[in-house]
Amino acid sequence: MKKAAGKLRRRIQNLVSDMHCRIAKYLCTTFNLVILPSFPVQQMVMRKGGQRRIRSKTARAMATWSHYRFQQRLLDKAREYKSCKVVLV
Repeated sequence: MKKAAGKLRRRIQNLVSDMHCRIAKYLCTTFNLVILPSFPVQQMVMRKGGQRRIRSKTARAMATWSHYRFQQRLLDKAREYKSCKVVLV
């Protein structure tokens, strides 16, 4: 059972990573300027005083999408394409 769970987790991570790569390339080849707002997932997911405003299912989903990893991947991709600039707001 652990092996199957690990395999499924790895598959999801690979899909998320593939999506990050494809979207970063699309944004850099299509647009000259990409404005990326800050999206502090970790602060949104944290419990303050034993409660949080979002449910655990939403928190897990937000963590799975790895927004910070996407931000870093987009910045790296923008360095490859000289015409693409990424502005973090």
